[in-house]
Amino acid sequence: MKWFICVVVAAMAVPVVATDSIAVLVDNQNWADEVANYSDAIQNYGGIVMDESTTWWLTGPPDADAGHDFVAGWRSDAPNEYIVMHWTTPLDDRPGNDLVIRMYGGLKASADVLASVDGETYLGIGTLSGDALYTFQTQSFDFDGRLGDGIAYVKVPRVGNGPQTGMFFDAFGSVVLSTLIPGDANDDKVVDQFDALSLAEHWGAGNATWEMGDFNGDDVVGPADAAILAANWDHGVEQTASTLPEPGSTAILAIGAGILAVFSRRFHNPTSR
Repeated sequence: MKWFICVVVAAMAVPVVATDSIAVLVDNQNWADEVANYSDAIQNYGGIVMDESTTWWLTGPPDADAGHDFVAGWRSDAPNEYIVMHWTTPLDDRPGNDLVIRMYGGLKASADVLASVDGETYLGIGTLSGDALYTFQTQSFDFDGRLGDGIAYVKVPRVGNGPQTGMFFDAFGSVVLSTLIPGDANDDKVVDQFDALSLAEHWGAGNATWEMGDFNGDDVVGPADAAILAANWDHGVEQTASTLPEPGSTAILAIGAGILAVFSRRFHNPTSR
């Protein structure tokens, strides 16, 4: 009980701070700023090999014209090709999909999609595939809490090689970013008990994401995040003046109850610790 009181007091005492690391947006999406690395035979659709002066083919928002001039990738017979894209303002790991890649490829085209915070250690987040018509398509990927926030590099290494495996890229960027409400962990535009439960489930966790309850961007779920949730409690809920609760009081109780419930489950089920 003393521990519960400490959590409640901390939530009330910490000032509310909301941050958003996305600084440079075009059409409400965070597009790649540069090509960090690429293999020797990366070329445009017309066969011109990409160099430092033409890496703009892949940066910024989609810009390919009808002739596919502003794309870069590989033809059917070009094994071991790869591209590494970099964001000056890193991509955040938000609820749902986080990365989109606009591209087209042959029926048998395939490539891995890898993500990294530092450009050295990569983790696979999915695969790309082509289609029979070589038409532009956008494929989406979810970081899913595997890397934390601050994903600054995406590497796409070729997998398939041979007939119908050519693949060309137009743009790499974030999904269309919604305006996240401070305290709304699941991004359903309501700050409620479900968000409090998420925060409680991840209380004290490091390498935390927004979806886990890290609302101030310090990579830890703690009292500062509880204060943010409490200050925005019931945001998005239609209320009349007579039904408005005391600011933050219900939220603090919900957070405390959620944390107690989590620790109670862990106490009675040692395997979950």
